[in-house]
Amino acid sequence: MRPRVLFAVVIGGGALVFLLWATGGFRAGAAEVAPAPRVLRPPLVVLPRVPAGYEAIGQKIQGVMQEGPRFQEGESLAIYRLRSVDPAQVRAQATGLANRTLGKIGGGKLFSAEALLLDDDYLFARNDKGLKLRAYANSGFISLINQERVFQGECAALSQSQAGDIARKFVTDNRIVDLLPNERLTVADFKYVRSQGVLAKGGQRSEVVLNNIIIILGRQLEGKEVIGPGGRVVVFLSGGGEVVGFHRNWREVEPVAVDRVKGKGPAAAARAVTAELSRILGPQPPPAQALQVRCTECGYFAAGKHQAQKFLQPAYAVHIEVEGEKMPHIAQVIVVSGADRLLEPLAPVAAELKGQPRAVRVPLTTRDDD
Repeated sequence: MRPRVLFAVVIGGGALVFLLWATGGFRAGAAEVAPAPRVLRPPLVVLPRVPAGYEAIGQKIQGVMQEGPRFQEGESLAIYRLRSVDPAQVRAQATGLANRTLGKIGGGKLFSAEALLLDDDYLFARNDKGLKLRAYANSGFISLINQERVFQGECAALSQSQAGDIARKFVTDNRIVDLLPNERLTVADFKYVRSQGVLAKGGQRSEVVLNNIIIILGRQLEGKEVIGPGGRVVVFLSGGGEVVGFHRNWREVEPVAVDRVKGKGPAAAARAVTAELSRILGPQPPPAQALQVRCTECGYFAAGKHQAQKFLQPAYAVHIEVEGEKMPHIAQVIVVSGADRLLEPLAPVAAELKGQPRAVRVPLTTRDDD
């Protein structure tokens, strides 16, 4: 029998935890009794100290988090294992999904797994009608876009409800994702995409044209939102409501929870966020009025298309902007654990807020990770 030893290093208020497994060469001899198997609990997340000078900023962050979505302190929450992504099967999965849907997006020749080419960390191919297929081996992210229509032409001004119904029907009819009994699709965000031409001579501007509508379908697990750059299906509509592309960043969840942990309330989470913000900004904090908390999110964290991930765990994501007279503008999404224990590090979020308001915004939105 080979015992496993667990080491934990906690950094930045639970934002990062590293797990190291060591195996030994122990053998149970004739007079030795092998220890009974035991369930390894995730290591505790140790709350950091808030650096001196950051108290006012911490209170401001906590106040906003108290008003937003939050876990209850000590609430029982599940950790779920994600089904492993097999890079060798990603080619077949991507081409299978693309070939099942390309007739409704633009048609053309079927894709073959052999035609997918490697570019950096993803596979891609185009067919004779300009449809572009991408697949990321780390996450299983699959995208199929009609390049000739997705940001060209003109789209009817559908309402959020109409566009959401079209997107849901497309996802359901084409089996884009498989839902567990305790999962459901939600409309997480809705955007109009418009363009305007400018003449090279004279600078006259054309009329503003609505090119397409983007619907971001999110997911709920046990009634909790899945937050972060993953855990969504993005559907692009054009014309009178035709689907002209989609992104599928959707890791499949094992139906049984790995373990249950205790939720972290807004006060403890705000402390971790403040400590992480101090690491970003340094020992001299800006005045509290220079900081704006744009929104807070609470739920299971799903990483983006570039990151591998093994578990869905409770987390908070806080969207912060800081702008002072003597410092550059900083926009950051800070993600910290939403529970007292953590099985794997929460993947880093390379997310900067653009600062541009969306045409229509639904509460608790997350960024499009494309």
